[in-house]
Amino acid sequence: MYMKLLSTVLILLSATMFLIGGIIAQEQSETGEDYNVTVEVENQSSSNASDRVNDVNHTESGIEFTGTIWAPTPCYALEYQTEKLDDNTYRINIDTYDNSTSDQVCADVTIGIDYNAEFNAEQEGFELEVWHGEEQIESIIHENQSDDQNTDNQQEAEEPEDSALNRLLRFLRIR
Repeated sequence: MYMKLLSTVLILLSATMFLIGGIIAQEQSETGEDYNVTVEVENQSSSNASDRVNDVNHTESGIEFTGTIWAPTPCYALEYQTEKLDDNTYRINIDTYDNSTSDQVCADVTIGIDYNAEFNAEQEGFELEVWHGEEQIESIIHENQSDDQNTDNQQEAEEPEDSALNRLLRFLRIR
């Protein structure tokens, strides 16, 4: 009985520590030679934690999209890197990392971290590859929006197949 109570307390403590330390300062920005990127954490949940890009919105100068990335515990946070692959292609790699401290207890619960991202480039048309770790999740092609087009043009991204093998490989890579 004491072990069950202790386990419950540790899970609640871990979730509280994450909410106190994890949600603060979760927006990051990066500016490259001819692009600008912003990624911020929106939410986290323990249900249906699979990697995906959700809604994609094309703006005049870029792309806004939401996504979900898998993490093995609530103590993980987001990080990302962006690179220009060629004249018209960029890659953003959104990944998770262990953000816990040595005195922090983290529940061993798989979570999904929901995020909002915005990518703007100076050129008229480009392709953005969205990666989560070592897996490409989506490829988004952006063509310049003319003045008479609706900038709220949205597309529903296809949900990638998230096999048990892919989840296991990501889990082992993180450990």
